Amino acid sequence: MANIVAQQIHTAIQAAIQIAVDKQTEAFTAETSQLRAEQNRIRSEYTTALAALAASIPRQRCPVLPDPALLSKPADFDTWVLAVEGKLRVDGEAIGSAEAQFYYVYFRLEPKLQKLVIPLVAQAKATQTWDPQAILDAIRGICKDPSALPGTPGAPTETQEEDRQQADRSARGEDVPVDPRASRRRIGNTKERRAGRSRFAWGWSKGKLS
Repeated sequence: MANIVAQQIHTAIQAAIQIAVDKQTEAFTAETSQLRAEQNRIRSEYTTALAALAASIPRQRCPVLPDPALLSKPADFDTWVLAVEGKLRVDGEAIGSAEAQFYYVYFRLEPKLQKLVIPLVAQAKATQTWDPQAILDAIRGICKDPSALPGTPGAPTETQEEDRQQADRSARGEDVPVDPRASRRRIGNTKERRAGRSRFAWGWSKGKLS
């Protein structure tokens, strides 16, 4: 009889233990499933946010064509302008905004040619209108009409060009600063200035600008 009672007690204890274990297992399984679902949700949100961030960042295209050589003489203009226009057409997006393309064309000029289009650069900065074609057109006019160059017959002198620029600024209502050096330049060594301009014109006509 005692053995039967002990056996029943043992069986009841085992059953109670099994029930407790089953409950703990179910709770653990439910908690694990919940954590797994939360993990999947976080991973999905992370993936979505990462894709949105990648889509919002503009992709910088790599240039395809080489940079054109610097323009240094009129004889090279026709081939140079084709190279520059092709560069802007193919790699314009890689170069950047209209302002970036404007300065790209400017820096494809030899420094002495850059000086001739400085008024265009100043106008572009003042109006915030960046048109690379404006520089190309200006250089085309200079190359096709060398009389626009300093030191050539009929070309404006340095002083006359300064006066013209000051008159243009005055007509636009801009302040015209008084440069005491201008007066000194006007009464400076005229022969030296003429010689310098003549050397520049000779170099241009010979296809040399140095």
